Formats: sequence, C-alpha cells, structure tokens
Amino acid sequence: MKGVILILLCMLVASCRMRPVSSGLEETLSQAGSNRDELFRVLAHYEKEGDSLKLRAAQFLLENMAGKAYATGRVVDEY
Repeated sequence: MKGVILILLCMLVASCRMRPVSSGLEETLSQAGSNRDELFRVLAHYEKEGDSLKLRAAQFLLENMAGKAYATGRVVDEY
C-alpha cells in the first residue's frame, strides 16, 4: 500500500511543473512584429496609471492573444 502511495505521489510531483509567468507575454511580443511598440505602450500606460488590477488584466489579455487571429475578406463581410 505504501508503495502505491509513493508511486502516485511521485507521479503527481513529476506532472506538476512551474510555468514562467511571462512566457506567454514574451511569446506574444515576439510574434507582434511591427505592433510590438503598441503592446509596450499599453503596458506602460497601465503601469504609469498605478492601477495594478488593470495592469494585470492587460498582461493577461496580451499573454493569451498569442496565436489568435481573425478572418477577413469578402465572404466574411457578406456573412
């Protein structure tokens, strides 16, 4: 019984890993291309404003926008 618990505990520890907080933000900034300066301005605006909740919200949105896109074109406009 102790062996099973030990194996389960080892599996739990092995499956948990710490993810760097800013990895999503760095990925978004690296993919931003010419819009990188705009994203920095958004972060600087909320940093200067002093509202930590709005800054964290902006960081969350930027971290989660990596790889997202939207469709454009005549067919989409007609729909």
